[in-house]
Amino acid sequence: HEGGGKVRVDVRVICSTTADLKAMTDSGAFLEQLYYRVSEYTVRIPPIRSDPEQLRRMVEGGIRFYKGRYHKPDLTVSPRAMERLCRCDWPGNLTELDQVLDRLVRLAGSEITAESLEGLPGFNPRPVQSVEEMEREKIREMLDLRYSKEEIARLLGISRATLYRKIKQYQFT
Repeated sequence: HEGGGKVRVDVRVICSTTADLKAMTDSGAFLEQLYYRVSEYTVRIPPIRSDPEQLRRMVEGGIRFYKGRYHKPDLTVSPRAMERLCRCDWPGNLTELDQVLDRLVRLAGSEITAESLEGLPGFNPRPVQSVEEMEREKIREMLDLRYSKEEIARLLGISRATLYRKIKQYQFT
């Protein structure tokens, strides 16, 4: 600005991280004053794995896109491969999904199979858990967080007596 007058500036900064900034602040690894400035308006974006239908549409759309890019209109995806792609954790969210689908389609012959997913960098399907394993994990988590047994039973929709039996069965003492 000519003449040395004051110029009013309105700046907004958008930050993104997967790190737990609060825990880092508590441990001294992140400046407390900076934490309070960047955490004033927090938007939490759920991982893509949290919406299985949306994830399936993203996988299908990504494969369609890369089939066009690499001129592979006849490329097919086996149902087992599709299921494994949709069961993946995708910790890198869209970036990781995009990179894996790009590489998969680029390197594929006529079909993407479950076997063609093996050894793919970044591809890590979640193992399927039994209901009992999920229940055990959830009870352990709530006990570790010091929920009362009454509250755990209420949240799980079971009686306190049933919860006590499960605690004994899972050997949580």
